[in-house]
Amino acid sequence: MRWLTIIVLSLTVTCQAGTVYQWQDQNGQWHISDQPPNAPHQVRHYAPSPVSPPLTQPPQTPPTPTHQSNVTITLVHPSDGATLRSNPGKVSVKAILAPAASPSDHVQLVMDGQPVQAHPEQTRSASQLTLQWHLGPVDRGTHRFKVRVLENGKIIASSSEHQVYLHRAHVNQPHRAHD
Repeated sequence: MRWLTIIVLSLTVTCQAGTVYQWQDQNGQWHISDQPPNAPHQVRHYAPSPVSPPLTQPPQTPPTPTHQSNVTITLVHPSDGATLRSNPGKVSVKAILAPAASPSDHVQLVMDGQPVQAHPEQTRSASQLTLQWHLGPVDRGTHRFKVRVLENGKIIASSSEHQVYLHRAHVNQPHRAHD
């Protein structure tokens, strides 16, 4: 059937002035012609489009983006302005991506303006995808987090930026010198 389609399309290109006819005779043989059959048969007509650009001409319009315009990403943890206490400097970041069918492999966590290379754990429900990053050790101080969805290198959705404050006890950290 695929070869038949190729033949019909090639005849359509070569016979641009008229209609192409396809029919099956009483022996089951398929025929394609620019002339209608002499005997009565069930005939399929393939008329060329009234305006067909040359095959060598490039498309006039750029391809449309494939992303879904209704993709949303929400940063849910840590909350904006939160004070986190973690002596080992471990921070969990949680975001929700909706709809669940969105491309989660293009989600990027940004910490202090720099992309984080860690991959998130994913939990999928019917309507959304929950993403969770476990970071550490993170230095104490003020940190900003944001999550964004990328497609072809362009940001198509972004969460609000959350600023958090990480407190770590200084005494029990062997890698730091005592003051």
